[in-house]
Amino acid sequence: MKVAYISLYCYKSFPIRIFHSLSRKESINSHAIFFKNSSANNHTLVTEREIRILLDVVENIKPDLIAMSILAPYVAIAKKLIYYLRGKCDVPIIVGGKYPTVSSDKALEFADYACRGEGELVLREIFKSMENCLDLKTSKGLWYKNENGEVVDQGQQPLIQNLDEIPIR
Repeated sequence: MKVAYISLYCYKSFPIRIFHSLSRKESINSHAIFFKNSSANNHTLVTEREIRILLDVVENIKPDLIAMSILAPYVAIAKKLIYYLRGKCDVPIIVGGKYPTVSSDKALEFADYACRGEGELVLREIFKSMENCLDLKTSKGLWYKNENGEVVDQGQQPLIQNLDEIPIR
């Protein structure tokens, strides 16, 4: 199984780094992509060339799952990138981070799943589901839209009490 994690405008993205480490610990072929680093809140617009590079990288990875961390200022860019990613790969796209946690229903307007809260335990469930060819819709912590377009709330995983359980490398 291959997973591509995408961070927008943040090279220091702790969630992406943690998920990458967690995936490797679970023997998942993990790829962390840091799209457009920024410093001092100097965010430049995404160019067509940068989109093509991202699409080429993802196409070469051939992931079974794409996960993207989104903060509210980057929603428009996330929507645009996901639109283009859907044209290149037919895999589930999960969004997580502060924006999907606060606005899960809005995040589902452009993603297949929205992760609410901490994603580490959700990821472990997702890995088990994918390994056993189970539907991701059974994963607690993932929201999705059903066949009628209604938002399904799968709740949240509990907060991790022992932070030493989270791999940092």
